[in-house]
Amino acid sequence: MMVFMAMACQAQFHENMGKTPQEFLISYRMTKATELLKLTDLSIADIGNVVGYPNQLHFSRAFKNVYQVSPRQWRSEHGGGKQGAANMASEKIQNK
Repeated sequence: MMVFMAMACQAQFHENMGKTPQEFLISYRMTKATELLKLTDLSIADIGNVVGYPNQLHFSRAFKNVYQVSPRQWRSEHGGGKQGAANMASEKIQNK
């Protein structure tokens, strides 16, 4: 009975969200990771921990599966860290 309820819940989630619960969780975690890569100087390992990957290797692999580049490469290509935060602040001021 519990298996049936779990399957029904997953089906309802997929119908409402367009993704399985696991796909949704991965997407959410990776979106948060890109925000942290861009806006902070946290280490890759620390960002992995924050988004739910206590093992840096697992985080890097999951990130690369989604974005086709490593977190370090993504950060360097998107002006991450303090520079990324400064750019975001500048963009907000210019858009006002």
